[in-house]
Amino acid sequence: NLAGDRYGYFSDFEGTTEEMATTLEQGWYYTGQHSENEGEERGTTTEGLVPENFTLTIQNHDQIGNRPRGNRLSDEATPGGFRAASALLLFAPQLPLLFMGQEWASSTPFQYFTDHNEELGKLVSEGRKEEFKDFPDFQGDVPDPQDPETFTRSKLDWSELDKPEHANVHKMYQELLTMRPDFKGSIQREHVSEGGLVVRRGEHILAVALRENVQLPLPENVQPLWQSEAYATEPDPPEVTEKEVTFSTPGAVLFKVNS
Repeated sequence: NLAGDRYGYFSDFEGTTEEMATTLEQGWYYTGQHSENEGEERGTTTEGLVPENFTLTIQNHDQIGNRPRGNRLSDEATPGGFRAASALLLFAPQLPLLFMGQEWASSTPFQYFTDHNEELGKLVSEGRKEEFKDFPDFQGDVPDPQDPETFTRSKLDWSELDKPEHANVHKMYQELLTMRPDFKGSIQREHVSEGGLVVRRGEHILAVALRENVQLPLPENVQPLWQSEAYATEPDPPEVTEKEVTFSTPGAVLFKVNS
């Protein structure tokens, strides 16, 4: 995955593009396989369920708040990787769930905070330290949930919308959401390789690179409509030919099949 998490419940996932493609097609990944983290079979089949039955997210309050310091995906991934993952999220047929400030790559953390009585609060604070004792970046300074500053740090900084690096991401989310009603049908994989995938919905195709130096094949007779590097402060656009798209940096390109 883009953040490189492999601890706790993240150990159930390798973070491969194959897993991503399967999740997009099925609605969720685990349909009865053995879970390393839980030590037993996990999940049920999604047969008979349509994409509209699911929500899809690249980050949520649990995945952020339950990290030692509440850092977001946009803190861990490269800007290009975050834009690429966002494009895939908004292209998919499932209902996209956006966590507060995600739509402009907010830099403020979302840390776990509480306002319990003194007795319970002490137990929660100690439990928080215990929860992350095996995380490699834990140095004994996990923010205290009972400290008011933990809550204050988690507030959005709305002034970020005036900064180009955040305003550009906000514009990208707005434009993809505007295009979203044009994407019809379920999602189908056209190609999956290490760090890259090509997926299709009806007459639209999205090529996504989640790492540097990815070359992806294209179906015949397609034309580019949109690309994520247009929203970079220093764009490094991919090279598009009739047969393939080559990414030097993580990104996404949307195509339409010519009729």
